[in-house]
Amino acid sequence: MVGIQLLLLILKIMINNLKIESNTANISDISYSVYLLNKLIGSFNISSKHPQYLTDLFIDREYRRKGIARYLLNKFKIAKLRCTTWNEVGISFYTSLGFIRDETQSDIYVITFVRKLDV
Repeated sequence: MVGIQLLLLILKIMINNLKIESNTANISDISYSVYLLNKLIGSFNISSKHPQYLTDLFIDREYRRKGIARYLLNKFKIAKLRCTTWNEVGISFYTSLGFIRDETQSDIYVITFVRKLDV
């Protein structure tokens, strides 16, 4: 039990030390870089026209499964995103966060996911 508590404490400290920096804003997206202790560990883009629409997300393999992507999706109140149909890990992750498929906006290559956010 002590091991789990220690792990949770380490993860909390790591999340608290994340630095999110806006890089650029272009016509369609706002790009962000994610740093942990001054090391670039990921990036993501949010639509500039629809601020709850995630257009891209990447977390370095070494830092995956540590709550970082979950933290970012919740912090930025992401309610809509798209994922390639062959990204089984991503599909599983997004559905675990309450995203559901929006079949009206999906095709054979990309699945659109939406979720209702608590206000």
